[in-house]
Amino acid sequence: DWDVIALGGITTHYASIKALVRQAREVCPNSLIVLGGGVLTSLPREIMEFLPEVDVGVIGEGFVTFPEILAALDAGFREWARIDGTISRHPGGGLVYGKERALVHDLDALPYPALRGAFQLNNASAALAALDALKEKLPVSMAAVRRGLVEVQLAGRFQVVPGKPMLILDVAHNPHAARSLAQN
Repeated sequence: DWDVIALGGITTHYASIKALVRQAREVCPNSLIVLGGGVLTSLPREIMEFLPEVDVGVIGEGFVTFPEILAALDAGFREWARIDGTISRHPGGGLVYGKERALVHDLDALPYPALRGAFQLNNASAALAALDALKEKLPVSMAAVRRGLVEVQLAGRFQVVPGKPMLILDVAHNPHAARSLAQN
């Protein structure tokens, strides 16, 4: 099982999210399932009731809340209501809210994703799947995976070179990659 399965989306993605969380719970019954985005933020209590497979909901911006959830999980801590910006299932039944999470006012304080471009998310997913398949022979901590995703530098892969003019470098080594580059 994965430790965490996290997803989010807007309200119009509800049907897909519903199918995904049901399948995730079936395939990975012990994973923590976290849902965020507009679909949950707009009606947190109702969405948690509609989707009993979801363990923790992230209300509002997840830039601070989600890393806190991951850190708590790594520390063996599962009292999700102690994390601001959450709604979660109480062990005795029902739903509990954490305190309201303050908005992030200084967006420049947020780390810029190291993997830029939509196709790089596919590459990251493939790398994570490979790590999962090799975990017995190549154990890698979740902290190292997170650090790698934030700090990865792929020269020539949607690389931003600051200055005037700012340059954005990318390589397109086949027709499919060229189409993906053009879309990003």
